[in-house]
Amino acid sequence: MIGEVIFVNKRFSFITSNDNTKYFVRSKNMLTACDKDIVDFSILKGDEVIVNKIITRNTDEFVGVIENSKNFSFVVLDKVLKDVYIKKKNSLNSKNYDLVKIKIYDWGNRNKSPEAKVIKNYGNTLKAENVVSSKIEALNIPHKFSKEVLTEVDNLTITKEKRVDLTSLYHVTIDGSDTKDMDDAVYLEKKDYGYYLVVSIADVSSYVKKDSLIDKEAYTRSNSVYLYDRVIPMLPQRLTNDLCSLNPNEDKLTLSVIIKYDDNGNVISSDIVRSKIRSRHKLTYEGVNEILNNDIRDFEYSDMLFNMQELSEKLTILSKKEGL
Repeated sequence: MIGEVIFVNKRFSFITSNDNTKYFVRSKNMLTACDKDIVDFSILKGDEVIVNKIITRNTDEFVGVIENSKNFSFVVLDKVLKDVYIKKKNSLNSKNYDLVKIKIYDWGNRNKSPEAKVIKNYGNTLKAENVVSSKIEALNIPHKFSKEVLTEVDNLTITKEKRVDLTSLYHVTIDGSDTKDMDDAVYLEKKDYGYYLVVSIADVSSYVKKDSLIDKEAYTRSNSVYLYDRVIPMLPQRLTNDLCSLNPNEDKLTLSVIIKYDDNGNVISSDIVRSKIRSRHKLTYEGVNEILNNDIRDFEYSDMLFNMQELSEKLTILSKKEGL
């Protein structure tokens, strides 16, 4: 039968056949198969099988830690059965315990270890940024945009359409102190009837059209990836940090939710509009908490922030009453 390997550990794995039946396979019966390899296999007994041959390799590149001896080096990998042998001439001058990417050129057999060459050295494992860089590649997280996608971004044109002009409202963004892409902004005003709230988010659809190269790339990535020292964006930086970032004192195209609440937080009316706004200030979570916790009233946007807190508390009470 034909199936795909699900590597568990160096003692056993599973193989899923084309009809989605799962079979157990001991490591001694795996040949040199690795995770997600397509293999030809036969049943030994019950649901236990043996691999006859590897049909298609999922990959021949892996990331691991190199260990050097006097005459050779080796890399221990979680999802390769045996330690991978590296000749000195193929070690790329890697130092002991460096993180490296290797390419296996000889998979060996039951009695012989695989052989590989180092194709990239990330550096010492004690540096967190090296570990992060290696994980990005090991997990195949797309982190570079093609020349074609970047060219399409450079040539973007905006669809002309009627928009509600909300630039006179004093929107503010509230994000982390190191955030570079501000994609939403808020405005709140106390009214005789209660509260007038506007929540605006960058209208990416004004720039990214369906089935464009940018759209297909974003679909493939699905989301941005946030790591401790960097962000791998779903969209190119010209979009995330410029065109679609609600930077202070710049007119931006947005989608806005406009909600009127009564004094108890009940919705009177709501609407969603294509809009244009101008954020007036980049606030941070830390800064807003300092204002609210220390009752600072002399900041330009203090009144709006305290009104937001007041409405938030009322909405929380209503949500709890509804069991949310």
